[in-house]
Amino acid sequence: MRHANELTEKQRKYIRELASVSYERELNAALDKLLAAFQKWKQGGMSPFDLNEEIHQYHNGTARDLYKQYAMCDPDMAVMFALAEGILKIEELNEDCRTFYQNRLDRLQER
Repeated sequence: MRHANELTEKQRKYIRELASVSYERELNAALDKLLAAFQKWKQGGMSPFDLNEEIHQYHNGTARDLYKQYAMCDPDMAVMFALAEGILKIEELNEDCRTFYQNRLDRLQER
């Protein structure tokens, strides 16, 4: 795999798909936490005001941060972040991209 600005259209498309998968995984995890808050409220373990605050924090914090991380960021950087954070596993990537990203991750770990 060549440098990011030398990628083929097929490679760029694949990286965009990986970024989308990462975004979906993180969004699902964040929504699971919000669902837990709804369930706690429904069972009487949280006031409606507390739930409202959880929704507010999700909307103005978590959801916005994820959007910026994935929708407004270079897909290559989003994939690097997802790999570094364990959202994506290097083994999930096709061979062409796996070597490219593994080399970059190795260089980061050397620092």
